[in-house]
Amino acid sequence: MRLALTDEPDILDPARTVNGAANSINNLLYERLVYIDKDGLPKPWLASSWEISPDSCTISFTLRPNLKFQDSTPLNAVAVKTNFDRILDPKAASPTRNFFGSLQSVSTNGETQVIFNFKTPFASIFTNLSLAYGGIVSPTALAKYGDQFGRHPVGSGPFIFKEWKTGQEIDLIRNSNYHSYREDLENKGTAFLEEVDFLIIPAPATQIAALERGQLDMVTPLQTENVQQVRGDSRFKLVELHNSSNLVLLDFSDKPPFNSLEFRQALSYAVDRKQIVKNGVEGFASANQSPLPNGLAGWEGTLSGYGFDPEKARGILKNAGWKLNSKGVLEKDGVAASFKLLSLAGSSSIKRTSEIIQANLKEVGIEITIQNLELSAGIPLLAKGNFDMAIFSLGWPDPSFLSLLYKSNSSLVKRGGDSELDSLLDKVDTTLDIAARLDYVREAQKLIIEKAKVVPLYSPWTLIAFQNRVQDTKLDGLALPLYNDVWFKD
Repeated sequence: MRLALTDEPDILDPARTVNGAANSINNLLYERLVYIDKDGLPKPWLASSWEISPDSCTISFTLRPNLKFQDSTPLNAVAVKTNFDRILDPKAASPTRNFFGSLQSVSTNGETQVIFNFKTPFASIFTNLSLAYGGIVSPTALAKYGDQFGRHPVGSGPFIFKEWKTGQEIDLIRNSNYHSYREDLENKGTAFLEEVDFLIIPAPATQIAALERGQLDMVTPLQTENVQQVRGDSRFKLVELHNSSNLVLLDFSDKPPFNSLEFRQALSYAVDRKQIVKNGVEGFASANQSPLPNGLAGWEGTLSGYGFDPEKARGILKNAGWKLNSKGVLEKDGVAASFKLLSLAGSSSIKRTSEIIQANLKEVGIEITIQNLELSAGIPLLAKGNFDMAIFSLGWPDPSFLSLLYKSNSSLVKRGGDSELDSLLDKVDTTLDIAARLDYVREAQKLIIEKAKVVPLYSPWTLIAFQNRVQDTKLDGLALPLYNDVWFKD
């Protein structure tokens, strides 16, 4: 099977990279203690079970017996400890350290018990352990290759590293001794695919051309502008995943007049989500009234929020003392409702969404100037609060998404203090009991909407193009293909 990577990985060592291309390959090389199912909940993988201490500061994982790495060495408690000791070692300066929160140390008890010790409860640990960053590597291979391990990776996954042709491709071959314990896999033995090759093709248009020539079997993510091209060709099939860990939203600074609840509510009523989904994203997204992506555990799909009602928006603004001036722009106390909208454009759909919102707000008397910026240039402005409004996309596969974005101490967006919301989000971040945590997640969503902290817009779909010969193209709870089940039709 031949896939495309937009970027070349830096290194295939999960403790030393946060590179997206590397993660795509590491997901096939390495297994994790747990995985996330379709409901966004943790399930056993290398670990068969776990116990949480009463204070939620200790988690004891029990590994399955007789696990082996691809080099036939034991994948036991000591091996797992070695992996996390690397991440926790300050001298190693692992870029993945923050994903494991308040984790202080890892200890062992016999061959199969691994004990994670936390300074404070860290509810995101199960999601973060399921990501590529939680991949378990062979300590024997680490010792053998040293700093070059990332070019000679050895894990326990369904595919084994074969070759890295710099600037061209990275090839994997199937692990003939593989057995998986994941419940979401139908084929728990050796993969049907003999080989998976990742070709480095930076331009999306070039990827599509390679798909059409039969040089690629899969393109992900498929750009919305290429969907009709794929749909109209009988050689290909399109897989759509409507539940997403991403959210596109309109955010506000904490400067006047955005520090006024009434003003934020008026803006919320003025935005037409249906038009945005239809014309901004060409229908390849789900309108979302929740401040949480629709694919995450605890998502509250029944929130009514603020539907499109420009007349109501005008009424709120009028009652708040805003009046139209001679230019048709609202004004209050000599200050016009004329603002800059940061459009952190990583895609043409974000740009189109910004233009639709500009037109929506003009209808209620608010003048918007769009400032298109790359994400790298816009993030510092958000963090310092140097903006009026901003449109951007944020993705994270855990309900801690809420704290990343909406807490007063958010490192992403400068916000005014809100002790009520902060207290609730603290519970989301520190409650390991799943049912109780999800109750807090639902409460937090309702409170964020009541306070009109942001205008949630939509959750984009995951779009993947396949050659028709590719069969059983299922995705897991993190929208990753389950390659072990994939096979080719003659």
